[in-house]
Amino acid sequence: MTPDRHAESREELARLEAALEGLDARHRRALLLKVRAGFSYEEIASRMRVSVSNVGVLIHRARDRLRKALAEGGSR
Repeated sequence: MTPDRHAESREELARLEAALEGLDARHRRALLLKVRAGFSYEEIASRMRVSVSNVGVLIHRARDRLRKALAEGGSR
């Protein structure tokens, strides 16, 4: 990896981390349990004490808000 690409990767990671921190705690937790921990919707529902359908909504909204935050950050 070139030094320029390495710097770009660090910047992208910093933007992603900032966008994650900007999420509501419940949205962030549901998304991280799915993406980082690899839990099923059922496992996330059990851990968060919500319905499976609510997990789907939380994850969908989290991803949507991340996309928007990253798009806004990229246009600055």
